Amino acid sequence: MRNLLFYSLLLIFGWIKAQVGGRNSFESLSLNENSRVLGIGGENISTSDYDVNSFLYNPASLNDEMVGSVSLNYLPFYADVKKVSTVGAFNSDKIGKFGVGIQYLSFGKFEERDINGVPLGEFNAGEIAIALSKSHQLGPIVIGGNMKFVSSRISNYNASALVFDLGGMFKHPEHQLEVGMLFKNFGFVLGDYTDERTSSVPFNLQLGASYKPEHMPVRFSITGTNLNVRDVQYLDEERDVVTQPDGEKTPEEKKLSEQIFRRLIFGTEFIFSNNFHLRMGYNHQRRKELRLDEKSGGAGFSFGFMVRIKKIEFDYSKVYYHVVGGTNVITISLNIKESFGSKRVEVDSEL
Repeated sequence: MRNLLFYSLLLIFGWIKAQVGGRNSFESLSLNENSRVLGIGGENISTSDYDVNSFLYNPASLNDEMVGSVSLNYLPFYADVKKVSTVGAFNSDKIGKFGVGIQYLSFGKFEERDINGVPLGEFNAGEIAIALSKSHQLGPIVIGGNMKFVSSRISNYNASALVFDLGGMFKHPEHQLEVGMLFKNFGFVLGDYTDERTSSVPFNLQLGASYKPEHMPVRFSITGTNLNVRDVQYLDEERDVVTQPDGEKTPEEKKLSEQIFRRLIFGTEFIFSNNFHLRMGYNHQRRKELRLDEKSGGAGFSFGFMVRIKKIEFDYSKVYYHVVGGTNVITISLNIKESFGSKRVEVDSEL
């Protein structure tokens, strides 16, 4: 019964990222928890400014403006699943600027029973990742890397992996245009749950761009994800059917348009001032796969805002993963250098 619970949990945890997921272990690496990123659709690799959380999503975004900043993120997911993280950017005389992040995903508590259904107690499950980040600028191009040690635990079963992100970012010298590319989560498993299991990490090739038109307080972004996956459209044999004129039901055919748009995430940030932003995003893959029958509700949409009061920045987003409703995401950030008198270079919000 214990083994049955173990393999059932592996199957359930793999569904965190819907149908594209479920093929790998360590799927906590695919569940983002930052309020800003989730508010503009769930993925963004092409924005480099003061936000210290950015280097977790593309290490090439790590810059001098982040140094001295720390941040705390909290995502209360569904069914008592929670993810928290803390990140910071610092400077060393020997190695220069670097970023550090710790992410923890808790799957909650589960009741263990024997083969006869007799309760044996409770056990926990969760994953933790520790990330180190570095970047280097070459003219208008920045390259960066994350090295992440990931540990997963389900009751007495453990697994670990060493995972890397390799990112690049191009910053236009005259216009507020940034283009990012990311090889996300490639690496190898150090130790698996059991001798029979062959786990793998959730590799994801991403390409994105962000653009803020001159004299407009708006930044647009588009991010392509799962570019390494040939087929991202899942069709349910019972739900995804077409009723013919004679009443016969036939399986729905996969469409090129769906293969394209399910890889794209759209985001918009309204930069009203350096102290107040509004955000919204749309994730087509999430909307199509996490619906019930023909009902999608708000799935795929997200909304949020940022407000800065004195030295503290507060970010909030409402993210709709499913027709049953959304979840709230909170981020609190502080620039330590600024709090002790150093001046931060503000983001351009020219009207």
